[in-house]
Amino acid sequence: MPFRIMRRKFLYVMASSILLGGVVGIIFMELVTELSSKPASGFIPGLLARALIQSVGIRPAGLFVVLCLSSLLFWWRSRKIEEQMRANEVEPELDSEEKEEQFPADEPAGKVAIQPETEELILALQHLLELMREREHAQVQAQARQREGMK
Repeated sequence: MPFRIMRRKFLYVMASSILLGGVVGIIFMELVTELSSKPASGFIPGLLARALIQSVGIRPAGLFVVLCLSSLLFWWRSRKIEEQMRANEVEPELDSEEKEEQFPADEPAGKVAIQPETEELILALQHLLELMREREHAQVQAQARQREGMK
């Protein structure tokens, strides 16, 4: 994979991770603010929200959530790019004997060695092309007959 494409993918992953982390951070800050503003009824999440705001502050807590979530998302999504890169790696260079077995020297340079599956595919495509030509020819003849019948 070219470096330019890889760099774009990582920039995309980084930007989207920060953006998504920021959105979740804002939702977290609103939720903590809402929970802390309720009257003291012994509601445990409300008590925890008030304790968080009083000890750390809402903005540092929100920033911490944004950084943690963005880092986690970046790590998770960059692993996918790494797996894709490993799947697209070029095979190691073959030995000269293995090359010769794969590409015999006695065949002309312009001729490609056709595998049996490829040959079957070529024959099936040629048969399909013949059927399409016959069908088109039959349609043209039918249209010509219709025109002659109208005259």
